[in-house]
Amino acid sequence: MYKPVVFAAMLVALSACASQAPVPLTVAGRADGADVALKRKHAVLPADGDTAGVPFEEVAAHVTRALQGSGFVTVDDPKAADVLIFVSYGEADREMDENYLALAAYDARGYAKNSKARQTWMVQVTSPGKAGKLRKTLPAMVRAAQPQLGKTTPPSVFTLLSRKDPGVRYIETGEIAQ
Repeated sequence: MYKPVVFAAMLVALSACASQAPVPLTVAGRADGADVALKRKHAVLPADGDTAGVPFEEVAAHVTRALQGSGFVTVDDPKAADVLIFVSYGEADREMDENYLALAAYDARGYAKNSKARQTWMVQVTSPGKAGKLRKTLPAMVRAAQPQLGKTTPPSVFTLLSRKDPGVRYIETGEIAQ
């Protein structure tokens, strides 16, 4: 008598988990601790490379929300910035079975003088993926990077995030979940 009820409850729980589609993510980063200051002005810029069909403006909006949500000051004009954050991202293809996101921050004054300026911090996120799924995965990747922005992390941190996570939804849409 109880077995069908328990089985049905397990099916409901499993289907709820499946609809949340957790995204496995690996995050690694490093920082020059003496130079990371939240009150410095940060500008988000594209790194050279393929945008994998996702417009940079969309990704920049995700990254900017993550920075602001972590207390960083952001500016649109790179000339007004103290720190330049270069964003690169790409999706899985036949040769690579991971989506990736990398954020690399440089001192703006040093970068203006020499493109080999000192890097102040960097965060890299990878997620197993299939071609064509990067747009759906990027908000979770940015959310996974958020706690590591400007910080030194262990060699890598593994996390699972649902696309329905309120933090992921905020990164994606800018709307705070009710």
